[in-house]
Amino acid sequence: MELDFNDPTTFTVLVAVAIGLLTILFLVFKATTTKTFTSMVENKITLRIKDKERETHSILRIVFVVDSAAFSKNARDVAELFYLVALENVDKVPILIACHKQDLSLAKTEKVIRNSLEKEIGLINKSRAAALKGTDGSEEKRATLTDTGVDFSWEDLKKQEVSFVTTSSYSEDFGVHEIASFVRA
Repeated sequence: MELDFNDPTTFTVLVAVAIGLLTILFLVFKATTTKTFTSMVENKITLRIKDKERETHSILRIVFVVDSAAFSKNARDVAELFYLVALENVDKVPILIACHKQDLSLAKTEKVIRNSLEKEIGLINKSRAAALKGTDGSEEKRATLTDTGVDFSWEDLKKQEVSFVTTSSYSEDFGVHEIASFVRA
C-alpha cells in the first residue's frame, strides 16, 4: 500500500498536534517499519515555504490526524489547529479527520471526537467573532470559520467536505486503507 509522496496528483498535507502521529502514518504509507523512540533533546526545524500562495493552491487534500488516546487533554489545541487549517483552506479542498490510536483502551471514539470538536470550534468561532482584528481603534473583525451566529455544526461548512475515519497503525485494516483511498481520490 505504498504511496508516492512526490506524485503531484496526490499532493496531500498531513496535519497533527503531535508529530509522532504523522511519523507512524508516513511509515505505514511508505511500507516500512522502525522502532520508535523518545528524543532526549528537542528537535528544532525551521520551515520556509518560498511561495505560500502557490503552495497553498496546489494542495489537493488535507489529512488531519487526531490522537484519540490523548484527545481529552488536547481537545482545545486540536480544535484551534483544525480551526486554523479550515480557515486557511482557501480552495476548500476535502479534509479527512483521522481519529488515530483507536486500538488503545483509553481512546475516544470518533463520535466523541466529532462532538467535542464541534463544541470547541463553536467556542472559538464565538470568541473570534467578538474580537477586533487590531488595537488601532478600527471596528474590523477577525475572520471566522462560519457566520451563522448559532452554535457551530459540521453542516455549517457547506463549501468544505469534512469526513472522519478511525485508524490504528498496528492494524492495516483499521482505517489506513481509507486514508490511502482519500489521498488517491
